[in-house]
Amino acid sequence: LAPIAIATATPAPTPTVTATETGTATATVTETVTQTATVTETATTTETTTITPSPSETGSPEASPSPQGTPEPGN
Repeated sequence: LAPIAIATATPAPTPTVTATETGTATATVTETVTQTATVTETATTTETTTITPSPSETGSPEASPSPQGTPEPGN
């Protein structure tokens, strides 16, 4: 009898796949802003004026100026 041959199968190597993907993405954003501002301003001004009357307005006699210097001849 001839010997029986036993065949052993070796599995093929697993292939390696490398994929490179290149893409460009463009996004367009439109923004609308509506702003309303209301400003209310109140200004209050208080002014006080003090008037001091002169002596002639109050009836008091005004001070006479004192003589100064040498009187002119003939006075």
